[in-house]
Amino acid sequence: MADTCTHMNQIKTTSTHKKGCEDCLKIGDTWVHLRLCLTCGHVACCDSSKNKHATKHYHATKHPLVRSIEPGESWIWCYVDEVMPGNYRAGRYSLAMRGLPQNRRHPGSPAVVPDVRPCGLRRFVEEQVRSSRAGRELDIVLRG
Repeated sequence: MADTCTHMNQIKTTSTHKKGCEDCLKIGDTWVHLRLCLTCGHVACCDSSKNKHATKHYHATKHPLVRSIEPGESWIWCYVDEVMPGNYRAGRYSLAMRGLPQNRRHPGSPAVVPDVRPCGLRRFVEEQVRSSRAGRELDIVLRG
């Protein structure tokens, strides 16, 4: 796992009008959260969904970057480097969030914990905020 992402230059698409997981819709199934492939624009379901189509899309295509398209979320995930290299807000990408570790591995774990990766981000950030020292600046907005 890398400390930083080397794939941000591969972003080719930034938004979508799609409202559901393309693969789940084809098979008539449901999803939990949606992810947008930043290479081709494919919309797929997260790892908390039973089908995990976003991760399957990465394994099939090797497209490295996805972003959450859930309301109030702006993070980007790099499957190759296993880091959150930045976020997408108001039509602009920004690089890594200040005040948070680049490494998103769960403390003490040799592997990425699926709950932390796409869907448990809010809890992870809240824990980081609680444990951070005074004066540390976080470039993230926690909503509702």
